[in-house]
Amino acid sequence: MITSGIRKVMPAGPTPVPGPPRRSRRAGLVRQAFEALDRAARYQVIPPLLQARTPRARRERLERAVRALAAGAR
Repeated sequence: MITSGIRKVMPAGPTPVPGPPRRSRRAGLVRQAFEALDRAARYQVIPPLLQARTPRARRERLERAVRALAAGAR
């Protein structure tokens, strides 16, 4: 194995820890809409996601739920 002789220089001190991932404005609105739902309405959103068998079906159902939450519908 040939090495170039260049070593990585690590910064002094502790390694910085990345913060939480940034969310889009839409994600924040969807979260607020979901949290505003009562327990019964939440149960109308979640089971279809859990019952989807394929990744494609889960993605489609998730997109449908997000659109409904973003529109303010139940």
